[in-house]
Amino acid sequence: MGTSKRWGSVYGKDNPFSLQQSVLQGLRACAKAHKPGDNGPVKFIWFCLCGEGCACCADAARQRDASNSAPKRPLAFEEWLAILDESAGLGATAAVLSIGDGWPSGLKLWEFCDWAESAHGMSMGIHLAKRALTEHECAGADVLSRCKTCFFVDEGLSDAMRFVEEMGFRLVSLSYEKNAHVTPECTLPQAMTCVGSDGHLYTCGIVMQEPQYNLGNFFDKKLAAVMTDPGIPHTVPEDICKTHGKCDGCPPLMTKHFEDSDEAAS
Repeated sequence: MGTSKRWGSVYGKDNPFSLQQSVLQGLRACAKAHKPGDNGPVKFIWFCLCGEGCACCADAARQRDASNSAPKRPLAFEEWLAILDESAGLGATAAVLSIGDGWPSGLKLWEFCDWAESAHGMSMGIHLAKRALTEHECAGADVLSRCKTCFFVDEGLSDAMRFVEEMGFRLVSLSYEKNAHVTPECTLPQAMTCVGSDGHLYTCGIVMQEPQYNLGNFFDKKLAAVMTDPGIPHTVPEDICKTHGKCDGCPPLMTKHFEDSDEAAS
């Protein structure tokens, strides 16, 4: 006998659990609709990180001042987690942290990565282009999953980062290229959000100093609203990709590298 028939035969029209059943059905429908990675507006999240005092971040802040978007204070660790949690809730399954000369003082880097992997099942990429990390700086990475974590480094930094392979992590050496796949424009940002060190959102990591690609601060507007707003740019024209050059660090591209390294290892 089906569930509805069974309840009907026992309670008739006066089912005392009808409200609870309706709530449970609604929760199940919501959970199914918002399953991570399933039809959400965000698939990837790109954290472009620098330490306090970085010249590039200062340039971006000046650009925001000129466009009447005031820079924010440094984020607390709980705020970094809020960005991660909301992105995961909207479907993000992979994140890349591009680390410049350092990372913000409020970000507990390896705890952050561990939360992404353990709480949300994300794969994590650590992207290094400016400098290698030291063994001391990477000691906290030991808590991370060897299956979900990959270090992507500029080919000139590969030798200095070999120690992460000894820790059991994958190390992928990158050579920068002009990416032909962007013709006539790059559409990868349509499923990706880029977050700067102060919580500002950008269409892509290579346009962080271009005011027209500054999407506002994460805490000023819901991320879902940003990602579905047709009035703000979600693509990057080919000419900007060519003049700015480096697309390594881009989460969709790094995920492909990650998958390729998986296949090579198997």
